[in-house]
Amino acid sequence: MIVNMNLQFDDVKYKATVSGVLTCPDTKKFILHGVTGSVHPGEILALMGPSGGGKTTLLNILGGRIKVSSGTITYNDQPYTKSLTRRIGFVQQDDIVSPHLTVKETLTYAALLRLPNTLTNEQKKERAMTVICELGLERCQNTLVGGSIVRGISGGERKRVCIGIEILLNPSLLFLDEPTSGLDSTTALRIVQMLHNIADAGKTVVTTIHQPSSRLFSKFDKLVLLGKGSSLYFGKASEAMLYFSSIGCSPLIAMNPAEFLIDIANGNMNDKSVPSELTEDRARDKTQEFQTTYERPSPGDVHEYFIGAYEARVANKKKTKPGKALERKRELKMQGRSKSRDRGATWWEQFLVLIRRGFKERRHEYFSKVRIIQVISTAVIVGLLWWHSDASSSKGLQDQANLFHGGIKPSFSAFALSTFTVFLSIVAAQGLGLSIGAAFMDVKKATTFASILIMAFMLSGGFFIQNVPTFMSWLRFISFNYHTYRLLLNIQYGCSGGSIAPASDSCELPLIKGLKLGNGWMEVAAMVTMIVGYRILAYFFLGRMKPRTLI
Repeated sequence: MIVNMNLQFDDVKYKATVSGVLTCPDTKKFILHGVTGSVHPGEILALMGPSGGGKTTLLNILGGRIKVSSGTITYNDQPYTKSLTRRIGFVQQDDIVSPHLTVKETLTYAALLRLPNTLTNEQKKERAMTVICELGLERCQNTLVGGSIVRGISGGERKRVCIGIEILLNPSLLFLDEPTSGLDSTTALRIVQMLHNIADAGKTVVTTIHQPSSRLFSKFDKLVLLGKGSSLYFGKASEAMLYFSSIGCSPLIAMNPAEFLIDIANGNMNDKSVPSELTEDRARDKTQEFQTTYERPSPGDVHEYFIGAYEARVANKKKTKPGKALERKRELKMQGRSKSRDRGATWWEQFLVLIRRGFKERRHEYFSKVRIIQVISTAVIVGLLWWHSDASSSKGLQDQANLFHGGIKPSFSAFALSTFTVFLSIVAAQGLGLSIGAAFMDVKKATTFASILIMAFMLSGGFFIQNVPTFMSWLRFISFNYHTYRLLLNIQYGCSGGSIAPASDSCELPLIKGLKLGNGWMEVAAMVTMIVGYRILAYFFLGRMKPRTLI
């Protein structure tokens, strides 16, 4: 059942903090200047304007992704609450989907994760297939989604998959950030027609759009025209041209309405009639010589004029009737109580689904022909380089590769334990990378910090330097390199005969003076602790992270 969702926003303002350079202090900059509008079920509201006009910021505010600085936003006459999250769908501009999964797999896993746990897995899979049919994706349901590197479905089909992930929950309010960006006119028209069908089903649709064609523009019910964060028009999209004609601005040549409106938002008056009020104001303020040189008003003057005209003629209109708003408010409250138990999958169910999805996603990467050839070729080349290397001296021991070709212990147990040790090291390093990435959420900062930390771990691990200074010796205990190195030495050259636990409590290696090997299981325990600890740390950082949105 769909709850009819009425969205109303009044005098919405937003200011962002602009970081200062070097000694300059941080400053506040207004991105939105008192934007007002509303949209009802069955309607598509288009947020249109030039780049940097505030479209995406307004969309993120209306979707509850960033907090408004001032103004009121109501959903069925109620402010935004977390309970509304399941009634809202948000499709970002970038298509964030796994390129190695098929269309059917992508929507099925999304259904298993997001749909209420009151439904069985079969019912969730049926819902995924229903959405595939609704979006017209039956033909490509078994095709890889693909991306910039992996070939897959087309851009329009990929956008429909992203929309499908959001409408799985049957949201009452759907937000989309430039869904037609990068698509040809025909594909873009199909996307907008699909949004029109979604709105006809009783949903409320809000989308940003940059410069649509005339056919796309005719599909929108309402329009908010933004210029430099200010409202220049709000009302029916079909009446936008009439409004600007009524204030003395109309195209002098045949022109796409959307192109005309974007020019207005940019202050471009070429091929357009100039309002008489604007020319009269300039005549009073400028000399005759200046008027002759500059026949057209400046973009700044045009912008200020249209803001003033909008505030005088449109901004104070009432958008909804109070009686209906109160009725819708009661309806949403009742529906909210009935849906309060409809939670998504439990933590354990999510974990199992993500494990299955992760293995299936990696199947093309790990078992591709190129990857298999790469691994085998590298193994053969390295093996030939270290063929029967000398392990009788300390220098030869350090240069030796951990392969059968190098003359190490040929037993299967030694090989299996060495492989197990390397596996623990890789998983621990992955956990460290996850925690650093989650802590910084910035590629440059995370890479810089990780390179410094890994270098410190490697140098204090005992392979390059045996006598580490005391003030840095503590690093080895949190270094997976240190424990990996000791485990490999224990397995290959220790006194245990190829096992992890040594034959005695302490074992010395004659080729590496001063190095004593203890119980190898202590090293394994340390590695397992790092594997779990790093991931818990990453989960902690992700939990504290605030959603970042494009302004």
